Amino acid sequence: MLLRAVIEYVQERDGHSEDWKGYLLGLAIFVCLLLMSLCENQYFDRVIKTGMGIRAGLVTTIYRHALRMSNAARQERSVGAITNHMTSDAERIQLQCVTLHNLWSSPLRIILGMYLLFDSPLRASVLAGVALLLLLIPAQVKVMGRMARLLKRALKEADARVKVVNEILQGMLVIKYYAWENSFLAKTVNIRGRELKWLRSIAITRGIMLLLIGLNPVALAVGTFGAFALVNGNLDAGTAFFALSLFNLLFWPILLLPRTISMVLETKVSISRIEGFLACDTLKDNNFLANDDDVPDGTVSIVDGTFFWDKQPVLQNITLNIEPGKLVAVIGHTGSGKSSLLNALLREMGMMSGQVGMKGSVAYVAQQAWIFNDTVQGNILFGLPNDPTRCVPRGRAVVCYSASR
Repeated sequence: MLLRAVIEYVQERDGHSEDWKGYLLGLAIFVCLLLMSLCENQYFDRVIKTGMGIRAGLVTTIYRHALRMSNAARQERSVGAITNHMTSDAERIQLQCVTLHNLWSSPLRIILGMYLLFDSPLRASVLAGVALLLLLIPAQVKVMGRMARLLKRALKEADARVKVVNEILQGMLVIKYYAWENSFLAKTVNIRGRELKWLRSIAITRGIMLLLIGLNPVALAVGTFGAFALVNGNLDAGTAFFALSLFNLLFWPILLLPRTISMVLETKVSISRIEGFLACDTLKDNNFLANDDDVPDGTVSIVDGTFFWDKQPVLQNITLNIEPGKLVAVIGHTGSGKSSLLNALLREMGMMSGQVGMKGSVAYVAQQAWIFNDTVQGNILFGLPNDPTRCVPRGRAVVCYSASR
C-alpha cells in the first residue's frame, strides 16, 4: 500500500511543492521494513527453540520407552527402527515447527495480495491468473501424495539397513572367524541399493514438485497480464510496476503454502511411526521397596513372582530375599534360568504375578564385553579419579587403578 502511494506521488506531484510527502513515504517504508525484520527474527527465534525442545523431548521419550519395552515388542521393533525414530523422525518434526505457521499466514497474505490486485486497475484480469493457478493444484496434490508414499518405503529400507549394520557390528567376531565378510557385505549393499532406489525416486518426485510449485507465481503473473492485455491493450508503467510488486509479495506465500502442506504430510508419516512405537507393550514397574524407609539400601527381594518370555512362563513362584552386604552366587546348568532371574530383578521380563524390588542403586555387568566412547583410561577408571601414585609397574607395562576401588 505504501508502494502504491509512492507510485501515485511520483506520477501526480507538481514541481517540488510537496517534497515532504516523498520524505514521509520513504520514512514510513523504512519503519515498516525495520518492524518486519524485528518481527521475523523474533518469530524464527521462538519457533526454532520450540522445535529443538520438541526434538529433545521426543528423543528422551523414545529412549526411555525403548528401555521399558517388553520382549515381544523388542521382537517387532529393531534397533535400526528405534534409531531412525530418534534421528530422522524427530528431526522432521523439528523442521516442521519452523514452517507450520505458514498454513494460516500464507492464505492470509494471499487474500490480502489478491484484494490489492482487485483494487488496482487490473481488476477482473486477476481472475484469469487465479484460474491458471488453480489448474496446477491437482498435479501438485498428486505429486505430494506420491511423495508421502515413497517416503514410507524409503524409511522402511533405512530401518532394515541400520538393523543389518548393527547386527554386523555386534557379531563382528563371528563374521571374521568364519570369513563371512563378503556375504554380509553383499546383503548390506543389496539393502542399501533398494534404499537408494527409493531415495532416487523421492529426489525426482521432489524436483517435479518444486517445479510445479515454482510455476505458481509465474502462472499468476502471466495469466493476469495476458488477460489485461487482451481486454484493455494498454498497460502503463505505473500499473505494471505496482502489479509486479504485488506478485513479488505473493511469490513466497504461494511458494511456501504447497511446500508446507507437503512437509505436513511427511511429518504425519513420522508422527504415525513414533505413535506406533510408543503404543507398543512395556514392562510394568513393580517396586514395592522403593518408598519403604525401613528397608536398608542394598536389599534385593522377590515375593511369589512368576515371570515370562513371549507369554510363556519361565520362572514360577520365585521368592527371594538378599540382605545388604551378602555375596550370592546363582549356580545351574545351561538354560536353567540364571540369566532370566537377573533379568527379572532388573524388570526386563514380563511379570504375571508377584512383586519385585531393589533398594538403592544397581550395577549390572552383562555377559557380552563392551566399551563406551572414551579413552582406554576412561574405560578402566569408569568415571573415578585417577591416582598416579597407585600405578604399579609390571615389567614394561603399568597397571593403574583408583584408590576408591
